[in-house]
Amino acid sequence: MLGEKLALSNINSLRSFEVVDEEETGGPYWEVKLGRLDSLTASQEDSDNIMPSPTSNATTLITLFQRFNLTVKDLVALSRSHSIGSEKPDPTIDPGFKAELDKQCPLDVDQNKTLNLDSTPFVFDNQYFKNSEQSI
Repeated sequence: MLGEKLALSNINSLRSFEVVDEEETGGPYWEVKLGRLDSLTASQEDSDNIMPSPTSNATTLITLFQRFNLTVKDLVALSRSHSIGSEKPDPTIDPGFKAELDKQCPLDVDQNKTLNLDSTPFVFDNQYFKNSEQSI
């Protein structure tokens, strides 16, 4: 059985599991029982068909979320649930901002280098949204 960590939409995006384990985030905490409660099987094909692609645009994401009775507000909150941790720069972002990121992650040095998603990468807070409002 293929675990959800290997689903196409999650590859290279689950670093936050380790970060949360290692750091005290100050966010909400509750015990989660391990194992599947929704199915006795896992399907990568099903996951790939219902999970949004990392390159999905806003219209596609809204449509996908509506299929599960989720709102745009839900979309915003869940899309940035990865604001704890770090990731590789997106090559499709604003060219000026990308140039700044390229200085920190030169292509000829380390392809696995990641950058913090906001100025408080180990704290459960709204800094990502504050930065987004300021186009940072």
